[in-house]
Amino acid sequence: MTEEDTTSHAFFFTIIFMTSVVILTIVGYFLFLPKTAPKLITVAVLPFDAPEEFPEVLTRAFPRHLTEMLAESREVYVVDYDSAEEAVALQERSRGFRNELGTTHIVDGSFEVSEASPESWVLKMRLIDVGKDVWKLKWSNEFSHPELSLLEIRDAIATEVADGLYDNSIPKPDSSTISSKGFEQFLHASHLFHSGNRESALALIEDLPAEHQTAYGMFLLSELVPWSREFYVEQTLSLMSSYYPAKVMQSKSNYKETKNLVNFLSQMTELAGQYPNSDAVPTLALLYSDMGWFNEAEHVLLRWSQIRPRSSEPALAIAFNRFRKNDLNGVEHALEIARLRESNNERVDRYRALYDWKVKENELDVAASDYLKWIDRYESGEFSETDPEWRAFINSLSCYDQVEINLYVNNQEYIFDDVDCVDLRIWLQPPPWWSNDDPRWTTFREDPRFDLWLENTGIRLKVLEAIEPVSARELFAPKRQVLR
Repeated sequence: MTEEDTTSHAFFFTIIFMTSVVILTIVGYFLFLPKTAPKLITVAVLPFDAPEEFPEVLTRAFPRHLTEMLAESREVYVVDYDSAEEAVALQERSRGFRNELGTTHIVDGSFEVSEASPESWVLKMRLIDVGKDVWKLKWSNEFSHPELSLLEIRDAIATEVADGLYDNSIPKPDSSTISSKGFEQFLHASHLFHSGNRESALALIEDLPAEHQTAYGMFLLSELVPWSREFYVEQTLSLMSSYYPAKVMQSKSNYKETKNLVNFLSQMTELAGQYPNSDAVPTLALLYSDMGWFNEAEHVLLRWSQIRPRSSEPALAIAFNRFRKNDLNGVEHALEIARLRESNNERVDRYRALYDWKVKENELDVAASDYLKWIDRYESGEFSETDPEWRAFINSLSCYDQVEINLYVNNQEYIFDDVDCVDLRIWLQPPPWWSNDDPRWTTFREDPRFDLWLENTGIRLKVLEAIEPVSARELFAPKRQVLR
């Protein structure tokens, strides 16, 4: 063989090799990159459509449960089910899912019932990209009952929607230890609970035999029987150790019991990072803001706002945080968003009126709430802490509101002597719209009883001074995973 032939063969094989590399790169780009690239996806599961008189447990409770399963994702934002239900209820008043929920994708379903048997039905499911003006179907499938049990249908939908979202962070459902009957009864109880029928929901779960009890039912009992919450949360985790709502609830209960803020902050940080669509996120957001970490708090608050897009609470919290950053334009914007989200909400009206009074120096609009009427009475010299009506009113408030309103009426004795409850807030910042040099706040902070009062709620100032926040960007950074 001549040297020219050898060179020609080498060149040929080099071309073949390089072509193969290019082809494999292109194939890998389309097949593997969507599974590993960070996501900019916000998804909502909508209530399912069905003929009239079809059981609402399937059209409401079932998609609520699917939302909870998808919310275990670390890669995508998952809108809470209540927000999705409210957006659908707007009907012709809706401005579209992108505006009402901030979604890029929706999951919807529709039931078709067999004429021969009402127990036989087909559920048609879809995953739709609504991020652009022209919607795009990303996945669809049909599931027949009773050929498949409701539990099997649930597992299939959760798995296939996760694949349609290119999301490896949602664990594959494992129903091997879950009773199919127990799961269906849980859905019935969940629907009763969210419809306001707590007694029937409680009876339904409690009457289930032990072999049909599920982690979902046990956790529902922790909501229905709050005085036994710790017990039912432990039972939940004994049945399903990975059930993230119970993990969050357990951490909150432990803090109220042990009053160890450092441990609580560490646990909430870990839980919010691991389950960034869970209730750990709003808890951590408020902790960050209360600790004075306003810039980091802003990122966590915005995450909360995105996964609870119809709630005024994150918008109000953003307004309070921006006030601490002296961003008054941002405060106005956040207050307006809070009003648009819930136009008939006492807390929104209360803090809007207080802002106009404290910051804009307008007259206090006491029509907004009874809360403001007591502040007005104090300002006009008509307040008495021995008033029976005041006592009844103050006892109806949360721990946080008890402290706040007593600061407004300059009743510090009540705070130090009578506020004996512990919530998930810490008083290291003045009330909303108060400056740090407000005389009443300064007097409160300089009172010799203040440090001991804080310590009784688990707060030791010298310890807290050494704590640094975990960066929100690091906390919520996508964790790329391989294909499953």
